[in-house]
Amino acid sequence: MSQRVGVILLASFVTCFVGSCAVGTLTLVQGLVESIEHPAPPPIVEPDLSPSRSEPPSSEPDDTLTTPEPAAPEPTDTASSDDFFSPSLATAEYAVFHVDRPKKDPLKTLRAAVKGTRLTVYEGAAPDEAIPPYLTLRVLTTDEYPLATGATLDDGAWLPPALKKSVKASKEVSVIDAVLPPHELDALLSVDLVMLAYATATGGALWDEESQNYYGPADWKARRIASWDKKLPDALNHFTVFTDANDRTETLKTSGLNQFALPELELKGVPVELESLAISMVNALAQTTIEAGAALQPGPHTLRLGDLKHRTRREDELTGLGDDAQQEVELILVGKLVDDEPVLELTFPGAGAPGDRIAAGLQSLYGTQN
Repeated sequence: MSQRVGVILLASFVTCFVGSCAVGTLTLVQGLVESIEHPAPPPIVEPDLSPSRSEPPSSEPDDTLTTPEPAAPEPTDTASSDDFFSPSLATAEYAVFHVDRPKKDPLKTLRAAVKGTRLTVYEGAAPDEAIPPYLTLRVLTTDEYPLATGATLDDGAWLPPALKKSVKASKEVSVIDAVLPPHELDALLSVDLVMLAYATATGGALWDEESQNYYGPADWKARRIASWDKKLPDALNHFTVFTDANDRTETLKTSGLNQFALPELELKGVPVELESLAISMVNALAQTTIEAGAALQPGPHTLRLGDLKHRTRREDELTGLGDDAQQEVELILVGKLVDDEPVLELTFPGAGAPGDRIAAGLQSLYGTQN
């Protein structure tokens, strides 16, 4: 689940991430904990964190064949790797980089924060018999769990300047891993609330390993807690859409959907001028799936904007539609494993070049854009 070191190594990705707030503070829930290993991540890039439909694009070249064999046709039916699997649990990794060594015992502080919830806290690793939802706590040095610096930290939109400066001297970090039952959104809200309480009590900057974002306590509260609409999260505040681009096309890929027990999503061959609309579509697909409380599997899928329930997400997606918008699009989801992690690649049925089919699909969903 971890991709943080890649942020330090590569600053060529641009993150597009659409977010807004809706009011909601909900009750904490209780749980149980397991230790999740902190692997070295693939290289990624600094989040731009301002994902509107009008942002400038970046791109990635189309794949080409190196042999005279004809190109394989784009999938028009259910296609999937035999090794593909849908996540059975929701998992997440968070950290608090302490500005000063915590004056309170970290384990006692975290256990105090989960009181009144279903969450249970384990120190180090969870026992084999642990049943989700639970948390594990590791207190490490920043030599063992380095601060993601460079543009990730310096350009972090949700970290106050004073905290951004002081956190660079951090020597100690609390790493908290979460293991949650699939599709139990109240457990995720409990984790968000507990992380805020723990960071406030121990002092420091919050780090979300999944979406690769830093937060100060106030911005964590606004984006990760207050943005809930009753029992529904504004999901795009929990994941990031990264873009890998060149001067022709780009690839979009999410990071952080494992917090919802979902495979990551990928869309290849997006014409650069359609980047913002394509990101909006990926966000809408994630949001509707999370709201439905169901697994997302390979095969045909119909995305309908009318299925959105979260008030702010729905208003945002339905704003600026063309007069010819059908507000729905047919997709084919192709399952595969990337670095042993499940990914669903979004493709569009029909004939023609991939870019043309993407353009037609986005026009069906959002209508002609001026």
